[in-house]
Amino acid sequence: LGWLAQPEDLVPNPVISTDVPDAVRGRAVLVERLEMLPVECVARAYLTGGGLGEYAATGAVSGIALPAGLVDGDRLPEPIFTPSTKAPMGEHDEPIPFSAVEAEIGSDLAARVRDLTVAILARGNEIAAGRGILLADTKVEFGLRGDEIVLADEVLTPDSSRFWPADQWEPGHPQPSFDKQFVREWLTSPASGWSKSSGEVPPPLPEDVVAQTRAKYVEAYERLTGETFCRSAATRGGSGLGQPLLECALVLRDAGFRQQGLAQPSHRDGQPRDPHARMPCARHCARHHCRVHHLRARELTHGRSRAGWTGVCRSGVCR
Repeated sequence: LGWLAQPEDLVPNPVISTDVPDAVRGRAVLVERLEMLPVECVARAYLTGGGLGEYAATGAVSGIALPAGLVDGDRLPEPIFTPSTKAPMGEHDEPIPFSAVEAEIGSDLAARVRDLTVAILARGNEIAAGRGILLADTKVEFGLRGDEIVLADEVLTPDSSRFWPADQWEPGHPQPSFDKQFVREWLTSPASGWSKSSGEVPPPLPEDVVAQTRAKYVEAYERLTGETFCRSAATRGGSGLGQPLLECALVLRDAGFRQQGLAQPSHRDGQPRDPHARMPCARHCARHHCRVHHLRARELTHGRSRAGWTGVCRSGVCR
């Protein structure tokens, strides 16, 4: 929650309460439902990733022309807003020019989310720089509370941003990172035996890749907070900037959970059996482009325990 608090003077966040059942305490918060804006808002301070590929092909990123001769990891002359689509099932988010955002949500609202996205990136870099970290880029999502823009998802986490160790920054090649780029690189390497263009489901991650990814997240936590990572302490709430870096952070808004944010399993008479019987685990629903919470349900049926998975998404189709 520390990161959510950092840009509060720029944009409000949707958190209502951290008072949730013990079963998900430290992994979930109760937030308000918002009208989501249908745009992925990305700001870049450095050239890398998908932006680098687009620049290599066109000399521009999301329609913004950049100086010639830039290489992987170069700092941009100034941070830029490079939005993308929210792709339907089976497709990937695609970069779009600012004019497409204006056409989708209107010129005034488009300008406001552009300025907020760039400002959030700048705020993150101000904080991270003092801890020896560069924030290369970040993605945020916004929703509306009436006419007010509200931050509607995680912000400045390793899942939504690229964090680089400042003392190892060296343009000209991919940078060491504290984010999920490590997983992307393994998936696209010969070691995975998988091709993004194959249409096949990616393979399970080997234990060593999982362990190394976790180690990177823990290092990011410790460098950003100045504290030693302790899972038990962190899941009690933690402090400062570390809370959003918890491995199992959830946002309950999209799922429309009932009963103070958690759907409860019911017996045949419709009455709740156990308020802690369903444990949320965030997954992604590509078809409806929303976060899906698959619920592990334990229901007692004639004295026997029965387990199953149900999906809940904001569209209601996955129920």
